[in-house]
Amino acid sequence: MTSDDLYAGMTALHHAAKRGNEEDDFGLTPLHWAAYGGHTGCVWLLLDKGADIYARAKNGDTALHKAAWRGNKATVQHLLEWGADVTVKNDESKIPMDLARETEIAAMLQPEMPDDGDSDDDAELSD
Repeated sequence: MTSDDLYAGMTALHHAAKRGNEEDDFGLTPLHWAAYGGHTGCVWLLLDKGADIYARAKNGDTALHKAAWRGNKATVQHLLEWGADVTVKNDESKIPMDLARETEIAAMLQPEMPDDGDSDDDAELSD
């Protein structure tokens, strides 16, 4: 078997998954790009092959930031199932929920937020 045989039939995605967490000029990994594009199958493949779900781009975004901003519901759900951190802030101090432009995405992320104990939801108003 030659080295050419090992690479026969491999797509660019296979090569990216094999190499791991290489970044482009913006610090984006293949996982960031797959999440941004809503390519849930690619996200699964990359994570299954060891992609870093916590990788941060130069602006501090994670794959979950990208998927939330683009409104990729299935990708957001998949990243959550793999343990993506909903509390990570990017360089603008934004968490993925802050970037969600669709209420459905924000609703998916909200239950994952830790209770900080500061909620006034149950407080009764008194005169």
